[in-house]
Amino acid sequence: MAAEAAVNRLIGIRGTGARWLRPPGNHGVHHEPSSKSDRGRPIARRSDRHVVVQSLPTLELARLCWPSWAGFTVHSYIEVYGQSSHDSLRPRCSQGYSEKGTGTVIPSYSFAPGADRCGTVILLSAAGNRERSANRPAAGQTGKNIAVALRELRIALPQVFPETDLEFYRIVNASSDVHFRRLTERTEATDAEIRNPANLARVRDAVGSPRYLVILGRKAWVAAEWAQLPGERLSACHPAHGGINRKYTSTGRTPSERNHERISLWGGDLIQSLSPSCR
Repeated sequence: MAAEAAVNRLIGIRGTGARWLRPPGNHGVHHEPSSKSDRGRPIARRSDRHVVVQSLPTLELARLCWPSWAGFTVHSYIEVYGQSSHDSLRPRCSQGYSEKGTGTVIPSYSFAPGADRCGTVILLSAAGNRERSANRPAAGQTGKNIAVALRELRIALPQVFPETDLEFYRIVNASSDVHFRRLTERTEATDAEIRNPANLARVRDAVGSPRYLVILGRKAWVAAEWAQLPGERLSACHPAHGGINRKYTSTGRTPSERNHERISLWGGDLIQSLSPSCR
């Protein structure tokens, strides 16, 4: 089954034994589905130390109600299956990375396929609340800052950044999980989570074989180094407001002017990071 193959590839489930789980009863017991109607409304699938949840609100509820899920690696249904759990018969777009031979497409908040002809991959850290809601990476202020920088980057390095539209580029997160303080009490994955072999395999598959690899932030660098990703490298700090504001100072009179000046300085560092022989 193509979807099962996608599960195996994305989260490293091997063998059988996965179960569909219903919400816990009054005594917190995990019930097996007892009828076809129950099977038609799965809440989550669990195998080994991995969980696939139907939706992120379900995930948040499950983490509160089911303490036994502590330590599991959790993935959203739409990330693994490439489609909504309520619309399982309709295929999604034709772009994306897939299980070999299945054509299963897996776009998500941790991966955006970009244009087929683009040879540049942008590697970021992790999805936040905005990315979770939009089901695509760089959906919040990080993406806005990159989009502003692309106006100058396209002029300075047209071979690396041929378009000013961020959606033209393949974007991959170093972690497939969602992190924001209200959900996980942090904004990024730990180094150990990024170095997990299953995660590194996911990163390698998602990145592919780009001509240029744009590494943004320390967590992205950890993923690039441990996964031994190919491509001519460019690097800079993570382009979220926090990272840019800490590293760069501005004399602008308004918040907008100061932000644009900091983004320009950030873009300059990114340009200088590319080997002179590749410019």
